Amino acid sequence: MTAEVSCPPPPAVVLGEHDMLHYYRCLSTLPPARLAAEYAAVNEHFQQSKSGADRVKLAMLLSIPDTAPYNPASALHLLAAPPQEGEGVPAGLRDVADMLSAVLRRQQAADQKVQNLQKDLAAEKSHADALQLKIDSVKDLERTMTQKDGP
Repeated sequence: MTAEVSCPPPPAVVLGEHDMLHYYRCLSTLPPARLAAEYAAVNEHFQQSKSGADRVKLAMLLSIPDTAPYNPASALHLLAAPPQEGEGVPAGLRDVADMLSAVLRRQQAADQKVQNLQKDLAAEKSHADALQLKIDSVKDLERTMTQKDGP
């Protein structure tokens, strides 16, 4: 981004590939309220312009983990039609879109693995709880039998 452009820049500002990386870094520093406002502004601008640059900016907003707009599936959907270099689209923007797509696909795969592991953990915990109940029942039975055999 140039020195005159604020962080984040107004939605109408077209960013080049290097500026997009600065934009992403800027987004990750915004407080939740400012990030939500940026998402609303960029989304509205994209709905009007449908430009490739706005598509990538919106996908970036949707790709920041642990934020309200985080939606990697929607970001990947936006990036499925990457910006074509040419009129109004800065050189290298497609490379940024491709890089973001690759990162999001890996993140989705990792998220799926975490979900599967959480399910496995829940099943193991349930199994362990059932075994503990059986152990407790055997202990109670032993205690009862010991008491009956006693004086």
